Amino acid sequence: MFRTAKDNVDNVDLYVKVWKKDEVLPTRRAGGLRGLLLPFGPDEDTLWYNFGIDATTVLAYCEALMWWEDKTFLHAGAISKK
Repeated sequence: MFRTAKDNVDNVDLYVKVWKKDEVLPTRRAGGLRGLLLPFGPDEDTLWYNFGIDATTVLAYCEALMWWEDKTFLHAGAISKK
């Protein structure tokens, strides 16, 4: 399950959030001007990305991180309120 905030949610394995500082994050596609910061530590649960990075890149890294047993990938486009 992906969320942008930790409000009223149980058992979230990965959060995906925009990095609001000016620095370019280290994980980039070849020639990319924007990057990601991947959660490698055992207590880390957030994938950070620079504003302006393409959605395909963010989703590709999210999918790779979700190859854990008993996990599923759900894109926010599949959810509606009410």
